[in-house]
Amino acid sequence: MRDHVYVFVILNSPTRNEDFYIVPPNLILDDVDHFFGSSYRRDTPSSMPAINLGPLAPYRDKWQVFDQPTPIGEPRPAPGS
Repeated sequence: MRDHVYVFVILNSPTRNEDFYIVPPNLILDDVDHFFGSSYRRDTPSSMPAINLGPLAPYRDKWQVFDQPTPIGEPRPAPGS
């Protein structure tokens, strides 16, 4: 969905807090290869694709994404821009 904010949660060991990655709408759908890598590059995409952690790194704890209203269909700026 292009109007959703995506929140990915890494459940760490019981002694570490969770890691949260908050990705603005459009970014994942606009660059599926970047976020999913080979999960979607096959002739038939994987039935259980996995998002890659590396491309999510710039979005760790970017809770301010929720504070930035964006009309549906307009891309949000990438972190740091």
